[in-house]
Amino acid sequence: MKLRKVVFLFCMICCIIGCKEKFNNKYQKKLAGKNLSDANLPDKNLSKADLSGVDFSRANLLRINLTKANLSGANLSGANLSGANLIKADLSGAYLFGANLSNTELIKTILIRADLSEANLSGACLSKADLSGADLSGACLSKADLSGANLSKADLSKADLSKADLSGANLSKANLSKANPSGANLINADLSGASLSGVSLSGADLCGANLAGADLAGVSLCGANLAGANLIKADLAGADLAEAFLIETDLCGANLCGANLIGADLFGAKNLTFNQLFKAQTLYKANLDSELEQQVREKYPHLLGGPGTPYFIIDKNQRKKAM
Repeated sequence: MKLRKVVFLFCMICCIIGCKEKFNNKYQKKLAGKNLSDANLPDKNLSKADLSGVDFSRANLLRINLTKANLSGANLSGANLSGANLIKADLSGAYLFGANLSNTELIKTILIRADLSEANLSGACLSKADLSGADLSGACLSKADLSGANLSKADLSKADLSKADLSGANLSKANLSKANPSGANLINADLSGASLSGVSLSGADLCGANLAGADLAGVSLCGANLAGANLIKADLAGADLAEAFLIETDLCGANLCGANLIGADLFGAKNLTFNQLFKAQTLYKANLDSELEQQVREKYPHLLGGPGTPYFIIDKNQRKKAM
């Protein structure tokens, strides 16, 4: 008798759950393309729902569960998604201008070509998210976790990346002009072909980073850790590399014209030539391989001189002879 009651209760529970799921699926299917602007939906569960093209502009979606939901092409401009769960959701081509995504879970989320300009993503977890071609201009990504994220060709101009974790992130051909990456972790990040004009990377940890062909002209890399980094054919013209750590850094074909290398550690730097070094602004207190230091001392001793030495005046005819 007891067994029959247990079986009956189990069947009832399964029936209720089944009906609930059918209702939710039917309800969720009807949401695609709907206008839900200014809607109040905090803490709702819309996981796996088809919300493609839905207008959620200015909606209150605080702590909402949208795991694996389809939000491609959705309008979420000005929406409050703080604390929401968007793990593995599809937000490709979504419009999130000015949206609040602080402390949001966006692990492995698809945000290809999404518009996140001026959005608040502070403290958000975007580990392994796909943000290729996304617009993040003026966005706040302070303390965000972007480790392993794909940001290739993304627009991060004027974005706040302070203390963000970008270790292993793909930032190839990304636009980082005038962004603020102070205190960011860029270990093993791929910045090949990236535009970094007007960016300060002072004290940044770029150990093992790929900066091949990157535009670093005039960029401050004072005290930066570039050990083992790839700077092949990078443009470092006028860059500030004072006290920078460049041990085992590959500088093949890098442009060091007018670069400040005061106190830089270049001992063991790979593929560094005299023809690159003599174009630098100064090599005062720089740590060089003995052979390179001897060449500089013989032909351009003023580059190794201290303050007051006219190291910035280099005879063009002497340069041609050295080459």
